[in-house]
Amino acid sequence: MTKTSTHTPRSRIDVDTTTLRAHAIEARAAAVAALAAAERAAEAADQHPPDAVADRTVDEQPQRPAKRGAVRGRRKAAINRAAVAVLILASFAASASGGKAWWDHRAVEQRDAADRALMHFAEDGVAQLISTSKDDPGGYVQRVLDNAAGQWHDDFDARKQSVLDTMSAAGNVTVGHAVESGIERRNDDGSTTVLVAASAEGSVPVIGPDSAGPNPEAGGDRTQPSGQDPGVTATIEPQEYQLRVDVVDVDGQLKLSKVGFVQ
Repeated sequence: MTKTSTHTPRSRIDVDTTTLRAHAIEARAAAVAALAAAERAAEAADQHPPDAVADRTVDEQPQRPAKRGAVRGRRKAAINRAAVAVLILASFAASASGGKAWWDHRAVEQRDAADRALMHFAEDGVAQLISTSKDDPGGYVQRVLDNAAGQWHDDFDARKQSVLDTMSAAGNVTVGHAVESGIERRNDDGSTTVLVAASAEGSVPVIGPDSAGPNPEAGGDRTQPSGQDPGVTATIEPQEYQLRVDVVDVDGQLKLSKVGFVQ
């Protein structure tokens, strides 16, 4: 059985993250290009001051170095401030994209952890359901009820006496364990349907041809001793099961609300 999940695929989150990082890199590159252009403009302004070109056609009087230097300084400072602003905006864009990618990744991790806990509970619940013992039928019934909720709890509680009688009479001892599980779907009522593959192995008491039974010669009021040791058991072949269970959260605790065998 292949484990499945209906949450947003990790590959989609990775694609979104890669796209955001690409946009951030482009923004940084644009900022660097803007800064380089600003520096080139400042150097060009230093080499060809507009004041000098205009004044040359009017008169040939020399320019005042102090005034020309002050103009160049103010122009260069303005260009530098613009470039710094572009870099700051690019940094904010990169930080925002990185933050979103981190939150998306965190959300995926949290959902994956919740799904693992849910499937682990479903596996454990099924294992307890197919594990029986003639020595403690009451404990078995109570464990099943403790893990149950809703309709499944009501149905099992209604027939628990029949379960107790059957387990006591059969004398079987079985130990079940889950093999694999996977989320099939998420339901509108808040429950989650999980498919669980499980197996059980165990033993049954051996009954010989001269088992204990009524003694006709004694009037039927006494039993004749069995020729077999009552503690002798035979191992039964492992049984494989596939169950579909609904898991629901009840006040912070996971419960089985529906149980059925997969046909």
